[in-house]
Amino acid sequence: MPYQVLALKYRPLRFEDLIAQDHVTRTLARAVETGRVAHGYLLTGPRGTGKTTTARILAKALNCTEGPTPTPCNKCAICKEITAGSSLDVLEIDAASNTGVDDVRTLRENIHYLPTSGKKRVFIIDEVHRLSGSAFDALLKTLEEPPEHAVFIFATTEPHRVPQTILSRTQRYDFKRVSTTDLAAHLKKLAGLEKVEIEDEAVFLIARKGEGSVRDALSLMDQMIALADGKITRELTATTLGIVDRQLFVDLLEIIAAAKTEPVFALVKALFDSGADITEFVNDFIDYLRNLLVQKSSAEPDSFLDVSLAEKEALVRQVAYFTEADILRMIQILSELLTELKRGYDPKIFLEICLVRLTRMESSISLQEVIERLNRISAPAGSQTPAGPQTLFNNVKPATPSRPRQTGTVSSSPPPSSPLPPVPPPTDIITADEPGKPLNLPRVQMNWKKFIDSLKAKSQMLASMLSMGVVSAVEDNKITVAFTANGANRQVLEKAEHKTTIEDTLREFFKLAVRMEYVLDKTKTPPGTKSGKPRELSIDADDILAKDPELKRVVEQFDGEIISRRKTDK
Repeated sequence: MPYQVLALKYRPLRFEDLIAQDHVTRTLARAVETGRVAHGYLLTGPRGTGKTTTARILAKALNCTEGPTPTPCNKCAICKEITAGSSLDVLEIDAASNTGVDDVRTLRENIHYLPTSGKKRVFIIDEVHRLSGSAFDALLKTLEEPPEHAVFIFATTEPHRVPQTILSRTQRYDFKRVSTTDLAAHLKKLAGLEKVEIEDEAVFLIARKGEGSVRDALSLMDQMIALADGKITRELTATTLGIVDRQLFVDLLEIIAAAKTEPVFALVKALFDSGADITEFVNDFIDYLRNLLVQKSSAEPDSFLDVSLAEKEALVRQVAYFTEADILRMIQILSELLTELKRGYDPKIFLEICLVRLTRMESSISLQEVIERLNRISAPAGSQTPAGPQTLFNNVKPATPSRPRQTGTVSSSPPPSSPLPPVPPPTDIITADEPGKPLNLPRVQMNWKKFIDSLKAKSQMLASMLSMGVVSAVEDNKITVAFTANGANRQVLEKAEHKTTIEDTLREFFKLAVRMEYVLDKTKTPPGTKSGKPRELSIDADDILAKDPELKRVVEQFDGEIISRRKTDK
């Protein structure tokens, strides 16, 4: 027998064979079973989701020699003729090439003929939105009062182009895109039937490239089977189909979290050498960050994620590296890059600049935290102030000022030559480290910023995470750092290899054997916690700064960004 492509060889023959369209198939099967079959149906949805296939199955269900039945036998002569497209009682019309009123008039003349062998004459009009206005008008009367033996089934990917007069005379069924998970499972099943070995990651790459279309995914699978020699791997699939390997995004985010700039240029070069589409790469990276945001924000992320097991494990690991505000800012920066690429600028250079910018992006802090730290600095000596380093921003390094963007938090880092006067330390805090002397709380607090700077040389990521905590106690050379109730950074820092790195750096810095302990401080509200008050969705940052010179001075000096506004107690 001649070779059949997978899309034809495994075309569904029964309602239950259709993928992810249960809401449609159950209703149609029940209508056939109870005899409540309408004279007109409109099947809508994306390409390759089973609209025309469903129309054929419904035609078989109505005309099978054992029916009408929701489970056609696919063995009788009528079922075989409909499957092969040669039945005289099932007429399939392509509206894209039969758009005129004369074509519809011919159909109206033929509709009165009785079925030759079945019970119903079924007229399937594909891409019905392509009919002309006069053709739709000619179809109206026949559609409203068709002969008892006639059934119309329309299929379209653009239901908004179908006149309301047609919509009101049909039952509409909306087909949905097939999820990547469902599509991957279907491809894996067919690979087994074809006796082809394929890696799970390769299946997910093909399914994702199919974009919810079963037909598109099967065509890609055909291509890979023809190329592969024994086994379809992830690397072969990504190279052949021009797909960006999702592992690349995992590695890239590790680079960003570690604030490493040099690997960015090698990554971009490899991306260009592979011939990958840069716009598609950026869109896919935004999609990966979206998944990271879902993993970070949702109590049940699996309900909203459509990823492979390997990608899920990476998201669980990397979710502790960033705050929600950090992820949103990265998405915004990449979205700005897409705008620049549309203007025809050199994509390689702008992608390198964008990724370097992400590696240099400082962690976001809320406006409320800025206010608290300003109040702490301005408090008179000897007054009650929260425990912690006497510095406004203890988790950031100098950065080049950037144009304020109306995003959502204050992301700030003081410029190297800030005109603000230095803050003198309180008189009751030791200002210099004394090697070998047992540690106490004031001494650690005063030198904590210097220690964080020394830790950055070994791990930018650990330094950034540790700086988000507050030194709350020092006893027997054991430093206790408190984090807010979310505890995300604490979980990462408690890993054995990270704890060793930090304690080794402490030993070098204080010339003592120092131990670390991390605790949760539930008296503080984690950044991003929802309040009972409605959130203001949009603000005019320029207007706010114009009305508040003091706030404008803080934003300018610390390279801040205003993205939200709320009332606070004075």
